[in-house]
Amino acid sequence: MAKFMKIGKSLINVNNIVSTSVVERVNEYNSSCYWCIHITLSNGSSVLAATAETKEEIDQLNSELYEELKRLTD
Repeated sequence: MAKFMKIGKSLINVNNIVSTSVVERVNEYNSSCYWCIHITLSNGSSVLAATAETKEEIDQLNSELYEELKRLTD
């Protein structure tokens, strides 16, 4: 049975998740840095899962995402 996770407005089949990554970005309007979590799917597309202003915040969100994926795939 497929298990799904809601990311933003998308419903993602957790079996289609290939990887997650944390990247630092620069806001082009005010040059401030922020952090993103991207999820890569088996069809090659990427979904923005979360954003945060600090590395500590994104690390916490990434940890929560990992635990939820682990729970859904066990």
